[in-house]
Amino acid sequence: MSHRVRAGEPDKGWLGLARRSLALTSMVLALLAGGCIVADPPDSSDPEKTPPLLLLSQANPPVYEVKDLVKSSVPAQVPINVPVRSEDAGDKLYALLYKNWNLGGRRSDYIQASTVILAPSTFDDTGRMISTVWDYQDASRGCTQLTLMVTHASNFDLAIGYINPADIAIASWFFNIDDDGTNTLSSCGAVP
Repeated sequence: MSHRVRAGEPDKGWLGLARRSLALTSMVLALLAGGCIVADPPDSSDPEKTPPLLLLSQANPPVYEVKDLVKSSVPAQVPINVPVRSEDAGDKLYALLYKNWNLGGRRSDYIQASTVILAPSTFDDTGRMISTVWDYQDASRGCTQLTLMVTHASNFDLAIGYINPADIAIASWFFNIDDDGTNTLSSCGAVP
């Protein structure tokens, strides 16, 4: 049997199916559109510069012990290696080695041969190392203190030194040169 549709009368079977299909399509589109999450664009500002961080637990030689040295050793040199991390924001790192830095009236000598300049990097860079060598052949017998000061190039002026003390990292070592049994740390200015 066939069903005849009279003129001017809608086909209720097809009309119902069309309405249900349209409703279903609308719901699917609404779910898809509602589930689409657009993330904010990444922050395009440059990272902020951080002060250098020296990883002293990995320094070689260790900073927590006095190292005995003999001037007759060949070569009379001490390799100094300290890992460093910092967010540089395009600014180089300067690492400068000083002998007897600020030790109660003793002359402080800037050891120019031990200046290290590191290319800018990020804090996530865990492979950066400050490596230098101290030649102690001309050092006096007794205790000598070495101080490594690390800062950004923009924070250092050769004429006046460091500008902002908050952008400096410091490590110090004590070396006992040619000890004949009478050398003491007090000769370095340290507390006996």
